[in-house]
Amino acid sequence: MANARTINAINISRVLRHVWHFPRKSRSEIAEDLGLDKSTVTKIVASLEQMGLVVPREEGPSGPRGGRKPIYLGINPSFGMVLGFELHTTTYSAIALDFTGRELFYKEAALPKEDDIILITVRMIEETREDVRALGLPLAGIGIGLSGLVDPFEGVVHRSNPLDITSPTALVPPLETRFGLPVFIENDANCCCWADLLQTRGAREGNALFILSEFRQTSAHTVPQMGVGIGMAFLFHEGVFYGDHFIAGEFKSILWRPPNVTQFSIPDEEAARIPDPQVVRKVIVELGKHVAFLANTLDLSRIVVCGDLEAFEHEVKTIFMEEIQENWLYPEQTSPRIEMSPLKEKTVAYGAAGCFLERLFSVPEVVPGSRVLPSGLHLLELVLEHWQRGES
Repeated sequence: MANARTINAINISRVLRHVWHFPRKSRSEIAEDLGLDKSTVTKIVASLEQMGLVVPREEGPSGPRGGRKPIYLGINPSFGMVLGFELHTTTYSAIALDFTGRELFYKEAALPKEDDIILITVRMIEETREDVRALGLPLAGIGIGLSGLVDPFEGVVHRSNPLDITSPTALVPPLETRFGLPVFIENDANCCCWADLLQTRGAREGNALFILSEFRQTSAHTVPQMGVGIGMAFLFHEGVFYGDHFIAGEFKSILWRPPNVTQFSIPDEEAARIPDPQVVRKVIVELGKHVAFLANTLDLSRIVVCGDLEAFEHEVKTIFMEEIQENWLYPEQTSPRIEMSPLKEKTVAYGAAGCFLERLFSVPEVVPGSRVLPSGLHLLELVLEHWQRGES
């Protein structure tokens, strides 16, 4: 049974998450929605207002009998900022978000010229931290999205072909030591899920498949990169699905045959012509067969396409839907929505930052023996400790 301190931490996190999801709610409404005493909510809100994280937004209308007008609450956008990064083969993108998820800064730049992925990442963060210093907001945390087999709970990249990581590399511990604040790493396709969660908070829709696509042309790696790189991610019941070994979403076409180095059956000499529209169409058709199987088998509500294939929106939507209907068992048509990411090239970096914010505004799990990352009140306390040390 949870002790009083744990219950209090959970209630604070619940209130905070409710304000995050529903910024036009009063104390009374929050208490009613969460089944808590109004006095409990009033006390929690007072402590969050004292921190500066929650602020009064506006007055609501009086009730039918008049009386005091309710005060709607919201997250203070100026409380701090979060940095999100996407690492590509030779470049990176960086974004800064305030605590409401609003974009403050975005850039794309060449990856620092270092041989070690840790040094590359340190320099990337240092460069960007200098860029955003003029914003005048304290830095609360960092999220990093990258391609490969990523264990976010241990902070380890087990392998990444695009980044030439061939053995397990502990990325988070040296970064947290260097910068003194919470750092999260995540698979880049999973970052698309986190971006969606951040954008749709309070109005979330059903289970979804996210497809991250990247046109690649480089041989400067242990494993040559060419054609279209595909990563998949699943959002089930408002949670990112990792699988038992953090490899859910890793993709290789069932039609693939050696000696191809791409993920598809298309011969390498054809793949090298990407983004030739005829070759891209072949990729979309082959990918669509896999999407149809997953969408129909898992009863998905949405398929969201991110990355370079967004430029072929008409072909993607048409071919995917044709394949879904052809793969469907019953006479009635199935109709999952096929969408392009509204964030375009910013999706992964935005989702990496969103991973931090979503965890901050989440309710911590209390499951003995389970692997969990800092979240809710615990993560907020880590941020405040960092700021008190003057390391922002």
